[in-house]
Amino acid sequence: MTTEHKKSIFTSRFRYLQYPKNKHFKMAKNIRQKISDFKNRGSITPSSEKLAIKIIETADIKNRRVIVEFGPGNGIFTKHILKAKDPNALYFAIELNQYFADETLKNCPEALVYLDSATNLTKYLKKHGVEKCDCIVSGLPFANFDTKLQDEILEIVKTNLSQDGIFLTFAYNLSLLTKAGKLFRKKLPHFFTYVKRTDTVWANLPPAFIYHATN
Repeated sequence: MTTEHKKSIFTSRFRYLQYPKNKHFKMAKNIRQKISDFKNRGSITPSSEKLAIKIIETADIKNRRVIVEFGPGNGIFTKHILKAKDPNALYFAIELNQYFADETLKNCPEALVYLDSATNLTKYLKKHGVEKCDCIVSGLPFANFDTKLQDEILEIVKTNLSQDGIFLTFAYNLSLLTKAGKLFRKKLPHFFTYVKRTDTVWANLPPAFIYHATN
């Protein structure tokens, strides 16, 4: 474990000790944070265990060597990724919001989380001495992003994904009714050779499905 990783975990734990222990206070704080960061989060409810399991199965995580997660939120996908991945596989997450970076580290202390934008993925791959990753799991709400940001992130994904790699991002069924959601669905084939979507995970709130794509 690097000194930077230890410092990140220590900082997160220290902040957590500062929060009052009343569960209702923490719940209210969590909801307020999600409402304030709705554009970058997409929902005020966390993803479900069933959606996380669907991500793991679709990604074939156990056979991936370099795994990157965008926007881990409260760490629900992170927990399952770390449990399922090969012990020798590299994993790190990139989270723009300090609160959610802390939440991920609180729920998954062994995770490596960089506080930054997903658009800086290349920098962190180089930091670990690798050129490409073979799995990118995204928790980012693309349907909430404008066209420019959608294109920027997708180009970063395409550039940094190995030829046999896979990109996964979930979307809410309701997003298909929005202009941005429809646009995102149509543009995926322009960035990737192979694009499919899973069946809907109805146990998630709101119901969601997963896009999975390869170069």
